[in-house]
Amino acid sequence: MEMPYEEIEACIEGEVFVERVPVEPGLTNTICGNATEDAEPGEGCVYYDIRTYLKLPGPDDAHHLKILLNVEAQKDDTPGYDLTERALFYGCRMVSSQLDVEFTNRTNDPVKYGNIKKVYSIWICTETAEKRANRIVRYKTKEQIVFSQNGQCSDHQRYDIMQVIMVYISKNHTGHDSENDLICMLTDLFNEDIGGAEKIGMLENRHGLKMS
Repeated sequence: MEMPYEEIEACIEGEVFVERVPVEPGLTNTICGNATEDAEPGEGCVYYDIRTYLKLPGPDDAHHLKILLNVEAQKDDTPGYDLTERALFYGCRMVSSQLDVEFTNRTNDPVKYGNIKKVYSIWICTETAEKRANRIVRYKTKEQIVFSQNGQCSDHQRYDIMQVIMVYISKNHTGHDSENDLICMLTDLFNEDIGGAEKIGMLENRHGLKMS
């Protein structure tokens, strides 16, 4: 779905939590449709960098698609462990924390898991080595029919409820002329060799972003 920046911004309906929503499981509260997990007693606490939700246009004016969104800024994409595994953990936590917030598993609920909202966890790695730089990689669930006695099945099960997107920006800022608009914009945004006033001008004039 292609949308202009203004329409995308208007879809951010939930309060934007910056480093206020813990990742680990524990006591659960409800804040604007998001689940907030406190760490277990005696353990450290890790927070999502940014967490909110979007309401995208649905098939008609009466229906909207709600999506939970997490955005993480990661300077080092090789922190001593597989960063993708951490990103998948964050996404899984955002799915499981919807229990009794977005969906239930109670026997008297006819929909139950059908109310799980789709989750996107987007990781922006700003200091990536050149061999991995200027790439966008997406991880999502894919159906694979291992065996079917009756050939094709017409059922369309809803299983793609989580996606993790890894965005790798070159630490040498080599993506400034990339054919991908996002890579190009983020390269300019995180280039510490560009002064503030010049950077604002580039984001507004080159990339069409209205700066406040």
